[in-house]
Amino acid sequence: MKRSSLYLALLIPILAAAQLAPIRSGVFRWRDTSAKQTDGRTERAILSGTTMDLASLDIRAVTLAPKRATDTAIVVGENASEVLLIVKDGQLGITIDGKQKLVSSGSVALALPGDHILVINEGAKPATYYLFTYVSKAPPDVARGKIAGGSFLVDWSEVEAKKNATGMRRDIFDRPTSMFRRFEMHVSTLNEGLTNHAVHTHRAEEFVLMREGSIEMVIDTPGHPLTAGDIGFLASNIPHSARNTGAGPTEYFAFQGQ
Repeated sequence: MKRSSLYLALLIPILAAAQLAPIRSGVFRWRDTSAKQTDGRTERAILSGTTMDLASLDIRAVTLAPKRATDTAIVVGENASEVLLIVKDGQLGITIDGKQKLVSSGSVALALPGDHILVINEGAKPATYYLFTYVSKAPPDVARGKIAGGSFLVDWSEVEAKKNATGMRRDIFDRPTSMFRRFEMHVSTLNEGLTNHAVHTHRAEEFVLMREGSIEMVIDTPGHPLTAGDIGFLASNIPHSARNTGAGPTEYFAFQGQ
């Protein structure tokens, strides 16, 4: 895909923000997405809309053919978006803010407005990543994000797994960005048959992205199943919890910002 085309793709959620509908709490299933393929790049639109804190949000999954590069340059401008990238599978070479690294499934990158990401599939098989593009309703503060450390890349292989009462937890990041006063992400490993915590609520909106296994969530009401690739969205103050319904441990990202 040409850089100008990708600029336009990233601008669409921003330019169309006034036309986007509010995103309701619930589950967005991988199996319900349709794939569109163009020149070695397959894209799945997962969801788009607005939330209490975000003027626009677009979530896609991108699959690259082996040795295929996509230039995910961030649009520079007053209303430029912030981008969060989560590697689903495969091996990707990611260059962000001038720093390059080969990473695998579970790795995370975040780019502030005006910064640049280059993603290359370095493996012999297709590689897939999730691409979250978003703009806050509160005025973006790029200086705040840069003071907190700027754009960054977290390599899954370097994240420490800490045992807890229900399995394990990996802390990915917890810091301000250009769009959030605080943005926090962790990965929970939940052992078979266990519930992560009692049903509870909090002010921050939250996303749950399934990495492997299966869970059933309370999202205001019980009975919301998620399997690998699915995304759950929890609006502000929505009661929620998760129970492992599969055989063996299950693993998922949980992240929230405000």
